[in-house]
Amino acid sequence: MNKPSDIKVRQAIEAIFNLDSGGNGLSRAGTELKSRTLLRHWPLSRVERLSFRSEQLPSLILKAVTAPLMGELAVYEDLFSGVNSDTRRWTPTLYGHQYSNDDLWLILEDVGPRLLKNEPTLENLSRTITALAGMHVQYGREVINGTLQARSHLTVRDYEAYINGAKQTLVMIRALVNKNLFTSVTEGQLSKLEAIVDMYDRVAMGLVSAPQTLVHGDFHADNIALSENGDRIYMLDWADAHIGAGLVDMVDLVDFATAEFGREILPKMLQNYRSSYRASSGEPLATEPLEEIFVCCQIEKKISMIHWFCQCSLKWIPSGVDAYNFMVGGQIEEAYKLSTILV
Repeated sequence: MNKPSDIKVRQAIEAIFNLDSGGNGLSRAGTELKSRTLLRHWPLSRVERLSFRSEQLPSLILKAVTAPLMGELAVYEDLFSGVNSDTRRWTPTLYGHQYSNDDLWLILEDVGPRLLKNEPTLENLSRTITALAGMHVQYGREVINGTLQARSHLTVRDYEAYINGAKQTLVMIRALVNKNLFTSVTEGQLSKLEAIVDMYDRVAMGLVSAPQTLVHGDFHADNIALSENGDRIYMLDWADAHIGAGLVDMVDLVDFATAEFGREILPKMLQNYRSSYRASSGEPLATEPLEEIFVCCQIEKKISMIHWFCQCSLKWIPSGVDAYNFMVGGQIEEAYKLSTILV
C-alpha cells in the first residue's frame, strides 16, 4: 500500500502534468512551479529538479528521455512499482510518466543532491558495494526460478548474446572506419579488436559462470545517490538494465574507486562484494576464480561501451562522432590489454 503522503503527491502530479487526462505538458506550471533547476543534460536526456509553491508538495525530479532510453519506464513498472515503503527499495519512487512529443517524461522522487561521485569516501564505497550485492542476491533468486524473466521485459544476456554482441561491435567499427568517421582507429587497433572477438568464447564462458541476476548496467558514481543521512543507497538511471552477470556492475565502480584510491583497492572491493554477497544470501559467491571472472566482466564492459559509441555515431547522436572517434581507440586498447590476462 502507498503511504498517504505518496498518494497526495501522486494526485498533485496527476493534476499538474495532466496525467489523468492525457495532457501533454506542464499545464499549471505558471501557478504551481516555484523553480526549475537543470541538473544534467545531454542529447538523449534532460534532468531537472522541480520545486513547487505548495509546501505540501516536495521537490521532484523531472527526467525527459528519448530513444533509446525509454526502456527505463518498463523497468520501473515491471520491477519497482508498489514498493515505496520497502526497506530494500533500490530506486527513487516513480510517481508518474507522460509522453511529450518525442520525449518520455519520468516524474521521480527527489532523493537529494548527494552522489557518490561527490562523496568518494571508503565508507560510502563500502555501503554501495553492500547495497549492490544485496540487490544482486534478491533478483538472482528470481532469475534462478524464472520469475524475473516472466514478469519483466528485460533482455537476457547469455552465452550467445555475449558472442553476438562482440561480433556486431567489430562489424560496426569496420563500417565506421570505412566511412572515414572513426579516423583515429588504426589498423593495429582493428587487429586487436579482431583478436578479442576471436577469443570471446573465453569471455562469454566466464560471464555465464558468474551468478546471473538483474544487472543495472550503468553503475557509475553519477548514478549512485546517498540518502540524506547516508544510510541508504539509491540506484539511478535503469535504461541499460538486463539479466546477466551481476559482477559486471562492479566494473564502473572499480574504475571510479581506483581513480580515487589507487589500484590497490581492487582486491579489497572484490572481497567486500564477496563477503556482502554471502552475508545477504547466506551462501558463498559461486564465482571462482573471482579475479579471472572479473577480468571477463571488464572486457565485456569495454566491448559494450564501444558498441554504444558505434550506435550513437550511426543513429542516435551523429553530432558526437568526433568525440566517440577518439574514445573508441582507448577502449579497444584497454580491452586488448585485459584480454592478454586470459591467454
